[in-house]
Amino acid sequence: MPRVTNSIVRLAISALALLLSTSISAKQHIQIATLINNGKHRTVLHQLERLFEQRHPDVELDFVMYSTHEYEAAVPLWLEQGDGPDLMFWYGGQRVDHFAKQGQLKDISDFWKEHKLIEQYPQALIDSVSYEQGIYAIPVSSLYSGLYYNTKVFEKYQIKPPTTWQETLDSCKILRKNNVDLFNLGSKTAWLTHGWFDYINLRVNGLTFHRELLSGKISFTDPRVKDSLSHWKELLVNQCFNANHQAYDKLQAFPRMVHGFSAMTMADSTSHNLPQAKLRDIDVVEFPQIKEGIPNYTLAPIDVFIVPAYINMTAEMEDLLLYIANDEFQQALNPTIQRLSARIDNMQYDSLLQRKSAEIMASSPGGIQFFDRDTDIEFAQHTPAIFVEFLIHQDIEKTSKELETLRLEVFGPITDQ
Repeated sequence: MPRVTNSIVRLAISALALLLSTSISAKQHIQIATLINNGKHRTVLHQLERLFEQRHPDVELDFVMYSTHEYEAAVPLWLEQGDGPDLMFWYGGQRVDHFAKQGQLKDISDFWKEHKLIEQYPQALIDSVSYEQGIYAIPVSSLYSGLYYNTKVFEKYQIKPPTTWQETLDSCKILRKNNVDLFNLGSKTAWLTHGWFDYINLRVNGLTFHRELLSGKISFTDPRVKDSLSHWKELLVNQCFNANHQAYDKLQAFPRMVHGFSAMTMADSTSHNLPQAKLRDIDVVEFPQIKEGIPNYTLAPIDVFIVPAYINMTAEMEDLLLYIANDEFQQALNPTIQRLSARIDNMQYDSLLQRKSAEIMASSPGGIQFFDRDTDIEFAQHTPAIFVEFLIHQDIEKTSKELETLRLEVFGPITDQ
């Protein structure tokens, strides 16, 4: 048998290398940028990554994971320079609107229509990824921010969770006589005050007004804003909140309600490292109606995935978006980050509280995410301090003027459309 020459071996190796290179290059590489919460979150993402690649051997996924501060600074830079990851984790609401308005996101409305996704998400969540006539993201996770309450406290004093403003004031007076707070607040976590202003203004002035206000299109000295602040003041005057709210942060406040020192608290989950036995008497309810005719809009922070405008929508990318929109992906991901899946069909819940929260969101005619996410970040980072001070001095004129001064600094004068 003739000896194989070195040159022939080298040719064979080169041919094999070329073949392998061609095979590898035939795969579409898709890089996904995301925040990471914990080790379980990371593990599940890698499992979901491998599952997709098994089903789509022509695609190679690469999850690139970041911490909060570096990530939130990187996303605007990637979108502005038109160069970065192929798919990005982000926040719904104004954070999507901002980039969609600048033409930096891909309009995926046709994708939504083709796969009938509109039928699979609550309207409030669809609103959070829509801008004008387009849809610009895939909702993945959600949190319902509502009023959690201790059923035993209400049973003890023979009252029911309030559904109207008058019932709220009446309940407050009954509980205060018994040295119990109707509402528990931990304003040491100052941004929690945003939720109170959000809900009161939504119930007093409606969704359209609240969105325009947070967009800087309405003055905070507007009588309608002062009307909302006057309702908030009514709760303060009637001592509906715990007097020592500044001594508690978000995590410390929730247990006070669980142990019966307060009847209710505004929160986005019960994940406060409390044993399930302690939570057996806890339920969740919508924020009470203030003015008749205004629907019960919700606060529901939404996490989404966005497609940058600089990316071509290939068949492989559409397969990935459909995978992320699927309940299989969302049900695997969300328990690791203590979130609800964004979809409303085929849902699975860790608790009855989660089920009820999802039902409230599904029945809502719309809503916002949260003050922080639905206004300019330069505005939102200063408003908590103003609201915390309002809880103390209760001066409506002072608060509205301070908010308006800040609005002018961030958004500028209001111009006629």
